[in-house]
Amino acid sequence: MLAVVKTPLIRIHIKGQIPRQIMTALKKEYGDKMKLTKEDDDELVDVFQTDWYKRVKKGLTPGKNLKIYRQNMEMTQEQLGAKLGDVPKQFISIWRMVSVR
Repeated sequence: MLAVVKTPLIRIHIKGQIPRQIMTALKKEYGDKMKLTKEDDDELVDVFQTDWYKRVKKGLTPGKNLKIYRQNMEMTQEQLGAKLGDVPKQFISIWRMVSVR
């Protein structure tokens, strides 16, 4: 289920099973401006089979992959080096350029 509220300055999207208390509060606040829609047509897709993934995967090197994971964890090269057992940040930086053939 999807609850959509549109006003000139506000747009709210809530997906999934929406608790009754939230629905009551939204109806009280927005009244007829609130629209409730049900979306059952969401199709699950295996991302590993998409053309997008196959294109992106070709350009990923182990070093780029490591950088993505490191940044997602909000870690610096220094912090990652420390977690790996005092690996110098310069060594982590060099991994960016490593590719596997």
